[in-house]
Amino acid sequence: MTPYRYRNRVVFCIVVFIVLCSLCGGEIISRAYMKINPASPEAYMARLLTTDHGRKPGDPHDGLLGWRNVLPQRGHSAPPAIVCFGDSFTWGDEVASGEDWPAILGRKMGFVTLNMGVCGYGMDQITLATLKYLRKHPAPDLVIVAIIADDVARCETTRRRPDLSKPHYTFDNDRMRLHIPHRSLAIEASGRVLSWLGGRSAMAAIVRSRTSVAKKQPRSGASGERIAERLLDKLGTVGSPIMFVFLPTPRVTSNDRDLSARLCARANSAGMHAVNLVPEWDLFIEDKPNARNDYFKVCHMNVSGNEWVASMLSLAVLPFLGSGGPSAHGRSVDNNK
Repeated sequence: MTPYRYRNRVVFCIVVFIVLCSLCGGEIISRAYMKINPASPEAYMARLLTTDHGRKPGDPHDGLLGWRNVLPQRGHSAPPAIVCFGDSFTWGDEVASGEDWPAILGRKMGFVTLNMGVCGYGMDQITLATLKYLRKHPAPDLVIVAIIADDVARCETTRRRPDLSKPHYTFDNDRMRLHIPHRSLAIEASGRVLSWLGGRSAMAAIVRSRTSVAKKQPRSGASGERIAERLLDKLGTVGSPIMFVFLPTPRVTSNDRDLSARLCARANSAGMHAVNLVPEWDLFIEDKPNARNDYFKVCHMNVSGNEWVASMLSLAVLPFLGSGGPSAHGRSVDNNK
């Protein structure tokens, strides 16, 4: 073997050794970070991408709604009096089954509730899910459509994550057009590889969580608020009683307050009953300096936060259910998801 070839092999081995040491070091540091900071947004997102809130191989693909990236809803023994649609704040992410606000609301009111929240949904998918449910099932006493400010921004994206296609709206002059996602085997395969790596490597999970933010996803070019306004107009024409609820998040901004006021006004003008919990939350935490920790976990409400939402909505839903006790839908004995 010539000295030149021998030297190249030595350099190659050294480079491989340095790369492997760097990867091992990064993995050790990442695991230590997630262990020391289990409540950090990065650790939360890493867990979200690899637990049963993430899409699994073989999950059904709904061409109208996009990937449903949560477990199917559990059945109920009686028809629901209240059906709740929304995102992870409605689903009850970071709390146990039965600790979400739809379940708590049902127990408070004594009625059967059905939680149809889906993690990662924007207002476009929430509306499509609502309309699809009402086409296929008898109308309940009340439909609750609950959103947060980020759900409006999600209307502008064509993918929630790189491997999760979603429907989106654009405008052709003043007419809104719905674009149904097409399945991409290449993107699905890459997503499964990343999920496999993320489930075994803390560093890969953290890297993926940092690259899976909605603002980095492809944009449709349409205004999220403009789409949301049109969707509220569409919901107002279905003929079923619908309550539009705007939920607070851990960090409410002035833009969120203005957006919630505008959309709730639009919902009222569309013939729906709107409940804006953002200003109610501001009043509630005025003398509570630790409200962020007392009512939220990492990104979502804890049990106390969900109980607060249910208590705020309990009086608002009463006129829709009647004052003479439970309707023909019957009483609820188990409002777990």
